[in-house]
Amino acid sequence: MAAILSLALAAAGLRPPAVPIAVQDPMTHFWSPHDHLNDGWVQRWNGREVQWQGLVRVGAACWTWMGVEHEGCPNAQQKAVRVAATATYYSFSLGGDIEFNVTFRTAKAVEEGDVDYVMTSLPVTYVNYTARNLLGQNHAVAVYFDSDAAPAVGALLPLEQVKARRAAAPADSTVPYEYVAIGTAAQKFNSPGDLSLRNDYDWGWFTLGYPAGARSGYGLSAVDARAAFATDAPAYPADNNGTVFGISRPCIYTVIELKEGADGVARALGFIGYDEGAAVIEYFGTALPPYWLHAHGSFGAALNYAAAHAGGIAARCDAFDARVAGEMGEVGGVKYAELGGLGWRQVYGGLAAAWNPVTKEIWMFLKEISSAGDVSTVDVIYPAAPALLYYSPELLRKLLLPLMSYANNSNAVYGTPHPYTREYAPHHLGHWPVCDLPEILQENMPVEESANMILFIAYLARAQNSTAWMDEAKYWPLLDTWAAYLAAHLPDPGKQLCTDDFEGPSPHNTNLALKGVIALDAHAQLLSLRGKAAAAANYTHIARACAANWTAQATAGDHTKLQFDSDASTWSLKYNFLWQELLRTTTFEQGVLDAEVSFYRTKIMRYGLPMDNRHGYGKHDWSMWAAGFGDRPFFDAVVDTVYEFLGATQNRYAWPDWTRIDRPDVVPGYLGLAVFRGRPVVGGVWARLLAVKKPLPPMPPVPLK
Repeated sequence: MAAILSLALAAAGLRPPAVPIAVQDPMTHFWSPHDHLNDGWVQRWNGREVQWQGLVRVGAACWTWMGVEHEGCPNAQQKAVRVAATATYYSFSLGGDIEFNVTFRTAKAVEEGDVDYVMTSLPVTYVNYTARNLLGQNHAVAVYFDSDAAPAVGALLPLEQVKARRAAAPADSTVPYEYVAIGTAAQKFNSPGDLSLRNDYDWGWFTLGYPAGARSGYGLSAVDARAAFATDAPAYPADNNGTVFGISRPCIYTVIELKEGADGVARALGFIGYDEGAAVIEYFGTALPPYWLHAHGSFGAALNYAAAHAGGIAARCDAFDARVAGEMGEVGGVKYAELGGLGWRQVYGGLAAAWNPVTKEIWMFLKEISSAGDVSTVDVIYPAAPALLYYSPELLRKLLLPLMSYANNSNAVYGTPHPYTREYAPHHLGHWPVCDLPEILQENMPVEESANMILFIAYLARAQNSTAWMDEAKYWPLLDTWAAYLAAHLPDPGKQLCTDDFEGPSPHNTNLALKGVIALDAHAQLLSLRGKAAAAANYTHIARACAANWTAQATAGDHTKLQFDSDASTWSLKYNFLWQELLRTTTFEQGVLDAEVSFYRTKIMRYGLPMDNRHGYGKHDWSMWAAGFGDRPFFDAVVDTVYEFLGATQNRYAWPDWTRIDRPDVVPGYLGLAVFRGRPVVGGVWARLLAVKKPLPPMPPVPLK
């Protein structure tokens, strides 16, 4: 089945708004906003242009395969592009006689159970090159790749503060790879590289890796380096060991010769990488190193590990890509599988793995890319959760650890604690990459975040058949407090913010309320798993009573209202009903869910399913959540709208999740900026896969131990 779907996907027709090139983590998040890789420069998710030039020389002839066409190197003819979960494949024709392929692979493959963080945290993207002469003739093939300073230097920094360097392979390397790097001279962690929420970086080193002994250069003019390659000059400009002030477009570059195998195919391997330094996150005063640094000791060692294990990692990634295509295709067809292929690196690319030197374990963090830049925003983890839960519930658990530690006031040991005393769950931890948020600056969403955390933990307990981590950390009093808050403020949450506040205020919000009500039932499940039968029965009774009240107050004929106090003409997408399906509760009568889906069918438009009656706004994550508990025809209709929008929009950014369903050429935002793009929330695409392929087992008859 997977093989058949892979063939189908190769010829499928999704045109992504932007194609993932190197999407490793929040710092390394680069996309091509073009139909052809050589139509223009790549960009960071925030739209900032990054000049990556790719040239290929065969004998005396030269072509441009990436970036803007270079003088004397006409554009190679792009024959195809295919996007899989961990890899993007480009195929070119060079003069009609030579087939040239480039694959960008980021090792975000997740097998069953926990994640191999040694692999998935690697700070590199593989760049595989192959060339084959269709006429059987032999010619020397060389590939050129350069980058300007933009990946590691903010737009506001003067050139005299830019540095570049070269690093040799570690002495014990079995497959030695060197690298050139460019970045700032100061290397000041958390230095604001721009005026847009630290979306450009002024610390860390952007790198290009290459086989030891291959040609490379650093700190020199890109114009001069490209000209030398294009003309096959006997000598290249000298490296610049000082500052790059006064140099036109300072760059780093590599030139890699392809080696022909017995099968007549010439091959080579290069790397795009980012060395972020000693810290990926600062957690209340303590620098947490990236996990790859803990595992390997240095960037050079991590690069050479990646090179030495390239074959095995590629095979694992190929298997994961086939799994994504096969399972999603089986559940939802080719279009659904293509959405998964496009979305996975965007989901995982919003995460960073850190080593906690205090607790001696891996902690995961999520960046609220584009919409705020916050660290581990609970209601951004929430829409991304289906993808994480499907492949690895443990991955989500590791995302919750920093939040639970903060909420439990366990962060004094890190140096600069900020007490948290609220009776509901926190919203986020700080602004990337620093967790230091005082309680007074929390963006309070009491029902929203408390329900989210309870729902997460209930699912984890059932999926992992364990609550040991909650027991050991003594986190249960937190959940009991949050559940008590929900019980006291439902079924009508009153004037509270919810995650959809970007649409405007919505007091007495019915979708927010139903989430909280299902969370009460989820807490009852947790109490049962803890052996607290009487308390569980009490919360079950509260949840059922709230659900009955909700249904009576929210129902308006063939649908339910936007707010309890709004008139019968209002409505909204009740995507939070998904949790009733996932947790297998009977909180609300099934007829309520069925009636909602029937009503939503009447609202679907060509480019999306509206969020509510107020605007022409759609949200791809929430649409896919709603499709997750609907029937197959409704699901297919929603998938079609998402697919159609992605192919039609001319806003060429990493997958935007907040859309105008009546205007695919317009992406809503603030102050004229499309801000909901590149976000990990597209993990919501996995909602139906999670519901259909991985239903939770029944509640165990005895408490967990």
